Amino acid sequence: MFVEDDEDLLLGHNLDHYPSLLTLASDPACPKGDYALSIVSFHVDFFVLYRKVDHCLKLRERVSGTPGLAGIALEWWREFDPLIDRLLTPRRFTPDEAQTFARRLLVGAYKKLTFKIEKPVSDHHAFSAGQSHLYVMPDTGMWTFSRYDPLKSIPSY
Repeated sequence: MFVEDDEDLLLGHNLDHYPSLLTLASDPACPKGDYALSIVSFHVDFFVLYRKVDHCLKLRERVSGTPGLAGIALEWWREFDPLIDRLLTPRRFTPDEAQTFARRLLVGAYKKLTFKIEKPVSDHHAFSAGQSHLYVMPDTGMWTFSRYDPLKSIPSY
């Protein structure tokens, strides 16, 4: 059940709201443009982290149908869309690419978290921020995400 303070959750859980939120974020005169974009960004990061291909494809449809995407919303999309490509077409990560990928998804522009490079787990690069843990397999381009507990081993893909 949502309460009055949960408009970010209410709006973020429905992809149909994203074009309106991105339109607001595209307007430099909108006093809540940053907030609108933060709602979208927070939720779609989890689409990639949890490997929600259907959600990411629907997101692409919604964004491509958003008239006048500009400013911070366009910059955000240009940074985020390649992350969807990594989900749809996994490919090798260099160590720097794995770190950039993890930092973007675990911290992004709106989360106030400390990003950490952890000790590797089962041949995966390991990263954390807050209570989120991401394990990236550099050779395959696959990743595993854990929301609260660090993993001791990674199941094979």
